[in-house]
Amino acid sequence: MKILMCEYMDYDTVFQVGSHYYAKEFANDSNHITWSPQPTSFLSKKSNHKINENLNIHYPRVSLPFCRLPLLNSKLWAKYYLECAPKSIHQELKDEQYDVLWMTNVKMYHSTEKLKYRYLVHRMADDFSGFSGAYRNLLYLQTELIKKSNVVIVTAKNLVDEARKYNKNVLYLPNGVDTMRFKNTNDEIPEEYIPITDMPKVVYVGALDDWFDYELIQYAVKKLKHMAFIIIGGTNEKIQSIASENANLILLGKKPHSDIPKYLKAADVGIMPFTNNKLTNSIHPLKLYEYFAAGLPAVSAKLNEVEEMNSPAWLYETKDEFVELIKQGVNETHDKEKYKTYAEANTWRQRFLSVKEYIYEDIIN
Repeated sequence: MKILMCEYMDYDTVFQVGSHYYAKEFANDSNHITWSPQPTSFLSKKSNHKINENLNIHYPRVSLPFCRLPLLNSKLWAKYYLECAPKSIHQELKDEQYDVLWMTNVKMYHSTEKLKYRYLVHRMADDFSGFSGAYRNLLYLQTELIKKSNVVIVTAKNLVDEARKYNKNVLYLPNGVDTMRFKNTNDEIPEEYIPITDMPKVVYVGALDDWFDYELIQYAVKKLKHMAFIIIGGTNEKIQSIASENANLILLGKKPHSDIPKYLKAADVGIMPFTNNKLTNSIHPLKLYEYFAAGLPAVSAKLNEVEEMNSPAWLYETKDEFVELIKQGVNETHDKEKYKTYAEANTWRQRFLSVKEYIYEDIIN
């Protein structure tokens, strides 16, 4: 099959999400994939290129903004953006015929009216209304995309009912994990861990956004000064301020995706310190699967989707429970194989086979 994937992120970003893994699985299954990330300016130095025989990267170009400025953050602007503004987007692809148009990035909704394809998939991984300052026009475009899709793939059960308001063909497929990344990584101690060899290591891997509980982290690092709290991924002024006052909070920044397993395997506990709100209750956390694949005990906020996972994670509701569960994770002996077995039951390969079966059967029929 020939598949165009319209995504928010570049293919080579350090933050690999579900669509990255689906792209790899589709390509490994002898399909021809074009990955099209967030539209970029005509002035950008990014260029189209090939990853391998079955996977190409195409950068759409735009000249007009899609932003929160008062006149542009409206349903009217969304319609204008959809119908008139970005005529250049996918101009190079307008003569291509695709079997599947896979659309995660709702900002590219207009492409559903410009491109030639047989089957439209929308992968809905977030509840945009839960983000602070969410674009109103983004919500409008998502609704239109849900209505138009042949199938809507949702990653959280909370999103099922939302999608079914506009489309009866909804497939619940949560996130997964590539366990081979962890099996193929040796037990090398990361260089940054050497100065803290004697300290228990509590690790968080991921972005810092509306979901991250800064107050909780500040509380925990003060209570557990003998432990090293390691943040890998995003950084911002809030977390930097906390780190400046607490030497045991260590910010490592972004790391290559291929290096993440060694940082997890050399840690003692994985944490997911999320706030409890509409947004986080619609997130199916990929990071928990990765903690388990590394053989790590995991401490997570007690959220709807996390409870639905029926995982070995330890769930907290209060600050003190968070601290006590981290202590438990560090001090107790753990059955690492139990964690790894759970991860093996939730691989991206298994998720892909479900998608493949659904789409292939639908297209054939």
